[in-house]
Amino acid sequence: MPEGEYPMAFTATGISLNVEQTKATTDNNWQGVDQVAIQVDGAVKPYDVEASGDYTTATLSSDKDPFYWQSTDPIEVSAWWPYAGTMPDVVVQADQSTKDNFNKSDYISATNTIEFDGPHALTFAHRTAKVVINPLKNGEGVGADELKDATVTPYYDATTGTWTALLPTQALTADEPFILISMAGSTYSYNPDEAVTLTGGNQYTYTLTVKRPKVEGSTSISTWGPTTPVEGEAELLDHTYDASTNTYTVYAAAGLDAWAADMRNNLNISANCTLANDIDYGGRTWSGTAPGYTGFFDGGGHTISNMVIPTSNGGLITDLRGTVQNLVLDGVELQTDYDNPRIGFIAGYNHSGTIAGCTVLSSCKINTNSNFFIGGIAGTNGGQITRCHAECSFEGSNSATIGSITGRNNGSITASSYKGSYNVTGNAKAGSLIGEFQEGSATACWASVKLVSSATMTGMVNRQTGGTLTACYWEGDGIADNGTGTQVTDGDWTDAINDMNNNLPANFGWHYVAGGDGRPTLVKIE
Repeated sequence: MPEGEYPMAFTATGISLNVEQTKATTDNNWQGVDQVAIQVDGAVKPYDVEASGDYTTATLSSDKDPFYWQSTDPIEVSAWWPYAGTMPDVVVQADQSTKDNFNKSDYISATNTIEFDGPHALTFAHRTAKVVINPLKNGEGVGADELKDATVTPYYDATTGTWTALLPTQALTADEPFILISMAGSTYSYNPDEAVTLTGGNQYTYTLTVKRPKVEGSTSISTWGPTTPVEGEAELLDHTYDASTNTYTVYAAAGLDAWAADMRNNLNISANCTLANDIDYGGRTWSGTAPGYTGFFDGGGHTISNMVIPTSNGGLITDLRGTVQNLVLDGVELQTDYDNPRIGFIAGYNHSGTIAGCTVLSSCKINTNSNFFIGGIAGTNGGQITRCHAECSFEGSNSATIGSITGRNNGSITASSYKGSYNVTGNAKAGSLIGEFQEGSATACWASVKLVSSATMTGMVNRQTGGTLTACYWEGDGIADNGTGTQVTDGDWTDAINDMNNNLPANFGWHYVAGGDGRPTLVKIE
């Protein structure tokens, strides 16, 4: 698994629900907690809290600035709440008689050494000590009715008749007043018989009997929270989403699905997508996007592999009006089992968008059982295709109009190329670059085609009714020269490379050089 690519997320446990639920960590649940601090290697970042349905656990993650695994070595992770740049000192409210002040007195934290691929436990514990005073008992000289008016400074729960306070870790001295009880105009104190240290994370339960003139009591100590911590798995995020920029950052196949689902289900056709990893789609069928995509899809040079694109979707993007750039497809099968009018790996229909710097490798295959327009990059191009290269194979039989880059062109194609094979039978009409050229332009493009079958294939374009073809070259046996583009017959691409470079747009930033097999290769000008 690659290092340095995955953001850290954690499952937070340890303060699980074991009392009547309210909105506070004081009730041992995650309800009402929005953000915690995570510290790794001395750096502290805020992580958002997404609680489980019953609030007993929570997923801690950061969409905007997560920590990343820099290696597979174990790391020490610290976390705390309330959020602060450093772990705050425990400072409790002096008056905890209201539930709000009581809740504000709580602090929780967790520390653990995390293994990259092992089970993890970010088990949070309370940093305060919880002191619980059970319903008061009436003793010698004190009637039960007198206790009804008794008050204790901490928070009072009328349902249980108990008082509760949160205190920082501290030592109590024997025979010194600790709990004061006001009743019938008098104040009584409980003085522990022995010294005790109140320790954060523990619950100290006092059962007190009020006598005149003193209070007697017994103490029990237990863990505040579950007695057995719950183990949690650290989670490798499949995506993050930044609502401020409407951008998905995708780390795994499920993240790609989430991006597409947002379009289909919520018509969020402007949702941007950035690939942070290579995505292995596991041979599954692509669920597709919504028509009219206007967002920005940046492959970042990463590869989507092992995907099946059904005919109904037309391509990775069904209808493109935004941008797809720097994406590689490997081992992708594009099906054409019925008559979708536009079929292409990157976009079925590049309506008015831009496809730039995309590559479709030789492991990719298009089934050409269609009667309409099929292309290696776009089925129909009405926008811009620039710096794209395809090596996919075309296989099948029917009367489709096929081009290695686009089946029909009404837009512009610049510095794009194809090297691969056609094994197509039937009445298919194929051009080595464009099937049907209606309008627009194709500049500085080339194609090298191995024609396996007897399909009709001609020059750069099969049928041209408009548009301009400039400095475009092709080679391949069995391909009829119909005057669209210039044929390279001797395997020497030197003149073609010079001519294409001379016709590239000014300040294009890329140019052709001879590759290892002598054919043109596009490289960036440094």
